[in-house]
Amino acid sequence: MEAFVAVVESGGFAAAARNTGSTRAQVNKLVHHLEEHLATRLLQRTTRQVSPSETGRAYYAQCKRLLAELLEIEAEVMELHGQPTGPIRVNAPMTFGTMYLGRILASFCKRYPKLQMQLTLNDRFVDTIEEGYDLTLRIGEVKAVAGLACRQLVKVVGYVVAAPGYLQEQGTPTTPEELEAHRFLHYGNPSGAREVLDSETSSFKLRYQPTFSTNNGEVLQDMAIEGMGITILPHFIVQDALKQGQLVRILPNWWKPVGYLHALYPEHRSLSTKTRLLLAHLEANVPSTCPA
Repeated sequence: MEAFVAVVESGGFAAAARNTGSTRAQVNKLVHHLEEHLATRLLQRTTRQVSPSETGRAYYAQCKRLLAELLEIEAEVMELHGQPTGPIRVNAPMTFGTMYLGRILASFCKRYPKLQMQLTLNDRFVDTIEEGYDLTLRIGEVKAVAGLACRQLVKVVGYVVAAPGYLQEQGTPTTPEELEAHRFLHYGNPSGAREVLDSETSSFKLRYQPTFSTNNGEVLQDMAIEGMGITILPHFIVQDALKQGQLVRILPNWWKPVGYLHALYPEHRSLSTKTRLLLAHLEANVPSTCPA
């Protein structure tokens, strides 16, 4: 199951072998035995890519849940020798951390009161190993780094949103092309105001001149709620405002592909018990806290 999950998340057998410290032949053999055992094809293989079948996608979701539970069980057994103690250093993105990690980590700290957690929030590049973090969370593409392991926690997508009042005054775009005529609130440098929007069947390269730019998603959300324009933000930032009617999702069949929220941690044969426990806790709680 671990080999199958690694192939799905890595997009191929060679990448899965690198990420798991195995050989391509070993990974291929494990997945082949799994398909034989289940009497079904879990992966669709071509010369260019490997992707899960319809059955494989459903099985992958169950595997992720079961493996996370298994990790927690193993950690609990190891705990019988005594509560984990000592410092554990965590780094995470600013907005995700302020919006969600307090709730998620509170239950973890209550469960393991002898741990001393230090959480640092920032959006800059963090060298997990060099800076001495036990675990870092990052959103988007993650490049392979020697000595660093990676787990995908939840998919992140960007929604195109605006306040109901703004749409009443300026009209609601019905195609991606119509977006370019509107006032835009932009995350990042205004000179890079370009976005790619995806649908089930196509992609669209969106270009605009922003009327407001910032490096903070919560500020962008507040500006949008005040009717200052349209913005594109990760789902976990705007999901509460959408539920409360403060914002409306525009073009619901289109989204910005952001990537995944990843957990990065030093890759050791004997990962510390406290890091194992935290990783299992995040895998069990993050997807339900901010589902895409």
